[in-house]
Amino acid sequence: MADDRDVARRIRAYLAGHPLPLLEFLPISISPPGRRMLVSFVRMGGESSPWGIGWQIGDAEPRLIGVAEPRNRTLVAEMVAEFGDALCTHFEVAFETDEEPDAEAVSRYKEEPPPQLWVGGGTDLEMLHFLALRYCHAKHGDSDLRKRLQRIGRLCLTLFESARNPNRSICVPSGDLLRRLLVFPCEPIRTMHLGYMLAMIDPGTLHERLARAEKSEQEAASTSLDPALERALEPVVEQWHKGNAAEKTAAEQTLSTAIGDELRRRLNLVRNSIRVTEGIGLEVNPGAYQIAGRSLEGLKEHWRYDKWATDMGPGRSAETDHDPHAAAEAFALRDADELEARADLLMHDSLLQQDAIRSGEAIRGRIADRRTATLKSHTKRVRLVVETDNQGPLALRAGDRLRSPEDSDPQMRWAIESIELVASGCRRITLTASHRLADDAAPLAGATEVFFFEAPEPDMRRRLARMIDEASATDDLPSTRIFAQMGRSRRDRENDAAEDAFPTDLPDTSTSLGLSDEQA
Repeated sequence: MADDRDVARRIRAYLAGHPLPLLEFLPISISPPGRRMLVSFVRMGGESSPWGIGWQIGDAEPRLIGVAEPRNRTLVAEMVAEFGDALCTHFEVAFETDEEPDAEAVSRYKEEPPPQLWVGGGTDLEMLHFLALRYCHAKHGDSDLRKRLQRIGRLCLTLFESARNPNRSICVPSGDLLRRLLVFPCEPIRTMHLGYMLAMIDPGTLHERLARAEKSEQEAASTSLDPALERALEPVVEQWHKGNAAEKTAAEQTLSTAIGDELRRRLNLVRNSIRVTEGIGLEVNPGAYQIAGRSLEGLKEHWRYDKWATDMGPGRSAETDHDPHAAAEAFALRDADELEARADLLMHDSLLQQDAIRSGEAIRGRIADRRTATLKSHTKRVRLVVETDNQGPLALRAGDRLRSPEDSDPQMRWAIESIELVASGCRRITLTASHRLADDAAPLAGATEVFFFEAPEPDMRRRLARMIDEASATDDLPSTRIFAQMGRSRRDRENDAAEDAFPTDLPDTSTSLGLSDEQA
């Protein structure tokens, strides 16, 4: 269900006569053509297996393959194995060797985006998931074919999971990216069609764009074929089943041409979506390069796991975690990834910051007062009073730790001491710095207007994941052990008067800083 902001944005786009940007920067780093693999799938109605697969790397000629009968598992497996060999080779380029890369190799590849897989949309991702489900534990066929199919199954599962992880950029659904970048002057359901969105982005008046989009919408863009085309191919498939050798050959050629045309058209849509995305003119968000680096690390971890699964087998299931420890660990890691990616992008994108403010997850305001606070450990911290005019909802509460893009120290955090409503209708928020006041510098010195958002602290989630993993080695109930450790750590912090203590409930002994402009 669309909220008021989505409706208002679509109205503004309609009045402007064209799609409008939702972001100030591109949220991902787009790889150069030679490191991009474009893939499209088509399937027969009512079937899960692919009928045809098309892919293209860089400026090379697209490779389009299909089978006469997608209900024949042997034919489909051979087709998937050929595609899988190309897919694995494409992603192996990241490390150039089967051995684990050294630190210099990883650093070198972080200077450019990782290899990427680009697909049209959600149905293509579902096909990747199906290939993972079908072939992760393939048991039929000769030994070499089984190993190839299992390898492609494991990689498809990693790519499918990466597409839904904002902290990974190795699998990009182009339709999802366009919806993330732009708001379209139409019903949201119509933006599920990639061709419709591309037609709305191309130049022209609003009526010209709408006419083009409605025409593009008539052509299938998902993995399903147009029903009229599929009905026309039905007797050809029947001919392949019942005909003689010559009739089988003719049927195969007819089916290959029809399926190839559909695959080529879908590949063109994906290629055009990349062209349009680059043509919008947005610079890459600096945080996207950090996400690209983590994507390479995730890819390295996949190949480590793949080597282990090849030697030891059978590897993890694509259907279920089989173990509550594994499920909890995966949840904690995914939560850490989402928090980390959001913070990296939010640090630099003003439009994202506005959305965070409207949703109550961040604040922007004027620094009304700056003081020093003397804590129990005899350290001095900067304490700010920030006044904000935003009267909307606020999800932040006293005790929450915030972060500001204006801070020169990326480790600096600000604890909310209190939130007050004043007569003018604004909020007055008191915050205390986590680091002690140094003699030569003060945090946010000279700043008059500041932006704060909730500090993600992904390391805490990853530490929790490690604790769950350690608990899985024993029969201990993980929740009991984990919360006992967390409680003990909290008591240690409360009793510790060391310099790194960060109390938020001490009496206010603030005094004005009284610094000159030069000292500030």
